[in-house]
Order: sequence, then structure tokens, then C-alpha cells
Amino acid sequence: MGEKYGLNFRLVEEKDADFIVKLRTDERLARYLHQTDNNISKQKEWIQKYKQKEKDGLDFYYIFEDLKNQQLGLSRIYDVQKQSFTVGSWIFSPNAPLGTSILGDIIVKEIGFENLDIGKCLFDVRKGNIHVLKYHMTYHPTKINEDDLIILPFLIYFSLKLIPKEIMDECKEEAKDMWKDGKPKRWHYAIPIIIIYILIIAIIVKNIFFRN
Repeated sequence: MGEKYGLNFRLVEEKDADFIVKLRTDERLARYLHQTDNNISKQKEWIQKYKQKEKDGLDFYYIFEDLKNQQLGLSRIYDVQKQSFTVGSWIFSPNAPLGTSILGDIIVKEIGFENLDIGKCLFDVRKGNIHVLKYHMTYHPTKINEDDLIILPFLIYFSLKLIPKEIMDECKEEAKDMWKDGKPKRWHYAIPIIIIYILIIAIIVKNIFFRN
């Protein structure tokens, strides 16, 4: 049990299975995490197996609570080695106070660096998880490997962000009436763009699923 930055944190127990399942089966919150069965008994069994890894110093799964012991979120240190540890399974309730999830991530990393005395922290960001990717990039990490599917949505997102708000709002207004009088004129101009996107997606799928 510990307390830092206004949060209580401790290692998960079987009694936390209900909270874990509730968070990890929320489609919006757990979209980029490994799928979890909506089964509390199975979760308890998983925790029992995890506890052995905890004893072996290989895995540390933390639950975060406010100072009134209200459960807020989860984060985990796993794949602990002499030179590095990995952080993940990072998920917080939408009811948690703003910034709580960031504090939870900082605490877990500090545990790895200070308590475990390991000098390298690794993390794995799922494809398309742009907001988490942006957050991790603030630490200026060294990229070890990259999923091709991260690149396209990431570039599209930032390209859209570069468009001035006034122009974007104006385009949205024009688009509302685009189909009012039937098929728009010059609609065929969009065909080359659609073909390019289809080719890009096809290349990505081929590289991921059909590598030799």
C-alpha cells in the first residue's frame, strides 16, 4: 500500500476482479487493450496465476484509489528484466478526476525506476491509439519497433489539426448541402483519392498478415 500525489495505490487482489472486469469490458475504455471476458470467476483465476508472477518479481499490477478508497483505475509493470521493465494495462474510470490517469502512469514508472532500480522503461501503444501515443511522445522515447497501422491515422489526424478552424467550419457548412440536389458535380474527382487510400490499406494489410 502506498500514497503519492493524492492517490492510494496497491497491488491487485481477487476482491478487485469485479472492478477490473468492469473497466476492461467497457468497449470505449478498453478498445486498445487485450480482450477480457466478462466473467468475474475467470478474472479471479487470472489474478491467482498473476500472483505467482508477482512473487517471482516479474509482474506488478496496481490499482489506484482516491484518499477515500474509491477505485479509480489500473496500471501494470510486467516483463521485468535486469535491464528493463514494460508498462501497460493502463485504464482509468471516466469518473476519475482529470489528470488522475497521468499521475497513475507516473507513479508506476517511478516504481520501476526507483523501487525496482531498473533504468529502462518500455511501453507498447496499440495501432490507432493516437491520444496515448501523443502522451508517450512527450517523453521523447526511442522507437524500437513500429506497427505500420499507426502511421496512417496518426498522419491524417495531424494533417486535419493543421487546417485552420475557420476553414474547417466553412467546409463543414458547405458539405451539409452537398447532396441536397442529388449527386454533386465533379464527384468523380474523389475517385483517385479513394483509390489511393484503398491501395495504402491493401499494402498495410499485405505487410502485416501476409509476410513471408
